[in-house]
Amino acid sequence: MNALNKFQIIAIVCCICCGCPSLLAQRAKRNQLEVERKSLYKDIQTNRKLLQTTQSNKTTSLNELNLLQNQINSREKMINLIEQEINLLDMSITQATQHIDSLNQTLDILKHEYAEMVRQAYLTENTHTRLLFLFSAKNMNDGYKRMKYMEYYRDHRKKQLNSIKATQDSLVSKITQFKNEKNQQSELLGSAVTERNVLEQEKSVKNKILTQLKSAEHELKSKVEEQKQALSQLNDEINALIAAENKAVTANNTTEKPTYKRTPEMAKLSEKFEKNKGKLPWPVEEGVVTARFGTNPHPVLANISVINNGINIATAEGSPVRAIFGGTVSNVLFNPTFQWAVIVKHGDFYTVYAQLASVDVVKSEEISTKQNIGTAYTNAEEEKTEMHLEIWELNNKLNPAAWLSKRQ
Repeated sequence: MNALNKFQIIAIVCCICCGCPSLLAQRAKRNQLEVERKSLYKDIQTNRKLLQTTQSNKTTSLNELNLLQNQINSREKMINLIEQEINLLDMSITQATQHIDSLNQTLDILKHEYAEMVRQAYLTENTHTRLLFLFSAKNMNDGYKRMKYMEYYRDHRKKQLNSIKATQDSLVSKITQFKNEKNQQSELLGSAVTERNVLEQEKSVKNKILTQLKSAEHELKSKVEEQKQALSQLNDEINALIAAENKAVTANNTTEKPTYKRTPEMAKLSEKFEKNKGKLPWPVEEGVVTARFGTNPHPVLANISVINNGINIATAEGSPVRAIFGGTVSNVLFNPTFQWAVIVKHGDFYTVYAQLASVDVVKSEEISTKQNIGTAYTNAEEEKTEMHLEIWELNNKLNPAAWLSKRQ
């Protein structure tokens, strides 16, 4: 059996003591997945509460359909996250096992070398070879170095042996920990699959709701057109407000986008708002996104798309709506379709809070982050409590989902 040189030993010890880069990366990824899973679990719990409230009424509604679909999508994401975590655990266990095999080989070599050293030391003591080795030194200084070398070599081997044993014990403990975590995740996966089976049953309920809602196709189309007109009106209001407040300078060519004059104060507040992208608080304490930004297919009507300039967030009845960032109330509007709406200015940025039942702020009022600005509107006919959020950077519409913080 070949002896290990010092470079091999150092490489092994460094890998174990400092942590294998791939293992550390996997651990970081697992932590990230766990955070995402907890966030998603909170959304599922909130969605479930809202769904139970909706299902207490026997009348079918578009809101119930949206919540059911949202619940199914969330559960599928949850299962996918759990499967990713289990795969990472499998990889971690495999790599840790390989490390233990490598350490066992190293340990065998060190034990053999140590035993040989002990045997040589014993022979040395009996035959006075050690003394002969020392007395054969050229001078006292050389003899002293030989003695210290022998002591250092013996102590060094002992330390190496103890270090490898301790590291092996640590890895065995880690493998046990990994296996326990894998068992826990497997149980969680089983639970998620069980809930998904329940959701499969709910899919059949969803199909029944779809059938019933399709019978009211004419009424649904009328509502889509009504919402489209209300959205266009809100767009016009916001564009006019932005142009007036920022003193828009329109080019001679009317097809060009207007440019805006910016004050130092606007620039500073805009920069502060932009730095908080992905960290802004939700406008409601508890809620789930039921309508996403952009152009989306209508959940019932075929070949019909619905444009959303922001996101819709379903929440509990009577929920306060709060500002996601400090600023100045630019205007308060009312429309029979989107109800009350509050527009807040943050430098170049604007946040719009619509579908409010009541408003607690007034135009030109300075407000702070998380300050209540109103109450979410409850539509008794559609059995839903929902608020609408938009974010604008001057006349450019942004996806609010990218600006809000992840659920903790």
